[in-house]
Amino acid sequence: MLREILLIADKENFSMKSIANAFLTRGVAVRNAGMSFSSLPRPVDCPPVVFLFLDEWSVDRRGVMGEIRDLVQNANALYFVASEQTYFLSEAAKRDLGDRVTDTFARPFNANEIAERVLRFLDEKIASGGLPTPKQAQRAEDRARRVLIVDDDPTSLRALRGVLHNNYKVVMVDSAMSALVYLEDHQPDLILLDYEMPAINGPQFLTMLRAREKLRDIPVMFLTGKSDKDTVMTVMDLKPAGYLLKSTPTDKILEKLSDFFLSNG
Repeated sequence: MLREILLIADKENFSMKSIANAFLTRGVAVRNAGMSFSSLPRPVDCPPVVFLFLDEWSVDRRGVMGEIRDLVQNANALYFVASEQTYFLSEAAKRDLGDRVTDTFARPFNANEIAERVLRFLDEKIASGGLPTPKQAQRAEDRARRVLIVDDDPTSLRALRGVLHNNYKVVMVDSAMSALVYLEDHQPDLILLDYEMPAINGPQFLTMLRAREKLRDIPVMFLTGKSDKDTVMTVMDLKPAGYLLKSTPTDKILEKLSDFFLSNG
């Protein structure tokens, strides 16, 4: 649907409801999302307008703000921000909002004027053919997938990044503990996990993930340098999303990850 917006807000209040209603009365579909990683859509499913309503601000929201920035960029969406705080109209806000903001709105809010201004931008974009095609959106979604590589071998990290960075957003850490710190604020689409690491090895790390409700559903593929039957059986007994031999050719690594993402939406 072309006349549709994604309304992201941390909580409902009178101003936010008034803005939503102003769009609805103009025949615009409003899809709601919260300020959390899990509530944001994939780029291919993102409406052409992202409208962020911020009632308040805290530093710990910078992680999800980064995800919203990436969503806007990968979906090629128009991006509007309304806030109770004047901070978001300042130059300093660009660090958190990024440079793709189409327009901002501050109190006192006039819901009808906001809706009309947003729709003018949207209609201009529709008329100019500026909305992405389904194929473009799918490519954007592929680029938006975040793969976390956990490996204590810097050579292996660099090699894998070289293979994946043109197709995915790649994040690298060299220990299980560093991975846990990263996962406090980020939700990757896949973890590529070295089987053999000092301190906390791959199986131990996977056990830790599955013991945490927030992290247990993140798919994990093991990386291993061993291809003997006993090692493979031990790996598969842990029921990972799959495993990759470190000697796997580049094209086969990309093919396996592509097949995984196609099978898992």
